[in-house]
Amino acid sequence: QRNYNYTSTLEVARLKEFTNEELKLAMSEKVYAEEARKEAKRQIEIAEVEFENAKRIRKQAQDELGKAEALRKQAVKKISNTVMEITCQACKQQFQSSTSGVPSEETSIVMGYMSSATTEGEAE
Repeated sequence: QRNYNYTSTLEVARLKEFTNEELKLAMSEKVYAEEARKEAKRQIEIAEVEFENAKRIRKQAQDELGKAEALRKQAVKKISNTVMEITCQACKQQFQSSTSGVPSEETSIVMGYMSSATTEGEAE
């Protein structure tokens, strides 16, 4: 009986020590997990700020692109009007037929050609 009590007490002590070690390990894992959660939260906040900045920059770029497009259209219209003012009637008809249905980039090339042709004619 005495040997059984000693063995039982020894096993209880070992179990208690094992439980204490497990508890310490669980507590340190909890601390690590809490630190990881805090870091993840901080990273999310940084990402949200960067995303808002990116959206703001994208909006600014879209606004600038819209302004540039409007200025380009305005310039093309002015050039076209100027070409029409200084071009003879036959050339106007040719110019109008050549620019209808042509993409705007090609229209600028045609207008440049018409403009230089008009200038050359005036020099003679």
